[in-house]
Amino acid sequence: MKRLLLLIFVSAICAMAFPQKVTGDKSAICKILTKEHKCRVVVQDISKKYNETITTWGYRQGYTSTPLVAKRCCICIHYYVDKDTGGSSYYRDLFIPIEYVTKELEKSDEVYYMDRWAGKGPRFDSQGGTFTVNHTVRQIIKLIKLQK
Repeated sequence: MKRLLLLIFVSAICAMAFPQKVTGDKSAICKILTKEHKCRVVVQDISKKYNETITTWGYRQGYTSTPLVAKRCCICIHYYVDKDTGGSSYYRDLFIPIEYVTKELEKSDEVYYMDRWAGKGPRFDSQGGTFTVNHTVRQIIKLIKLQK
């Protein structure tokens, strides 16, 4: 019960502290991601997420290692990659911490990602992790708009 109340409290604070709606130019973001992945990309959704658990190779159900959790409000860009260089198609959720839209970025700032196989090409397990903000992410951040 305490955890539930804490979760509700944290969600309410997040909702009050940050804009209610996240938008972005999907077609412009698609062009940026297509250049990055060097294949066709379709942006399906741009939303706000909080406290997302990301499956990594180091975490499996039942193991003792700690899962990677994005413990903050993030902008989630959900997109489809059609046949990457390995021949697989997959869905990616790119989690960009929402504060990156309004702050000066540092070299050590990281974003999170989670990939899921889309049923085409060589199969792979869902996987994710982090990487430092690169030129592609900087371009995407410029296209994100926060609305109250």
